[in-house]
Amino acid sequence: MLLFLDVSLSVTERLYAVYLQNTVLGIMLILLAQFAVNFPHPSEKGSWVGKAATVFLTIYTLWEAGFAVWRYSILPAGRVVYRPDYMDIFPALGFLLVIALFVFSAWRNWRIAASSHFALIFIIPLWLAMLNLVRTFYGITDPIYHINMSVGVLFTIFLFSFAYLNGLPEKTTFSIKLSGAVLTSILALVKVLLRRMVC
Repeated sequence: MLLFLDVSLSVTERLYAVYLQNTVLGIMLILLAQFAVNFPHPSEKGSWVGKAATVFLTIYTLWEAGFAVWRYSILPAGRVVYRPDYMDIFPALGFLLVIALFVFSAWRNWRIAASSHFALIFIIPLWLAMLNLVRTFYGITDPIYHINMSVGVLFTIFLFSFAYLNGLPEKTTFSIKLSGAVLTSILALVKVLLRRMVC
């Protein structure tokens, strides 16, 4: 939603969505790290790894939240402050950490294939974070970035849901999987069309 508001609102209004993006991303990374360590069931072996990852990601998220609050506080005075370019490295490191946690979980639970699938799936958001880093230094155009971001996020959600449902002990019916695939495909098509209309 924040990515959509980023491209659909006017230049001044979009700042309200842009300032929140990295804080929300940090919260999502914390939750993903906890999920990676505790899937398919909590284990004492992975507790210290999960705690270390959570501490790192929490510090990053608090920094982003504090920076966002400060940016909001000076916005009424007409001052716009952009994030330092080097800060775009941390989301990429966060996704790399999440992938490493899923690899660690797959090593602990080698009989359950879902953890290794999750590790492969989160290469997509890692790619998007790297693409954002390239965009920071003007390496790609905005339309290419936004289309990659929209489709990449939707494919990540779809593949994550599919791997999770397949990893559950109880079987998921084919109709549920098919409806999820159709819904995600429609959302991806609509997002690409909206991006092209806006850009």
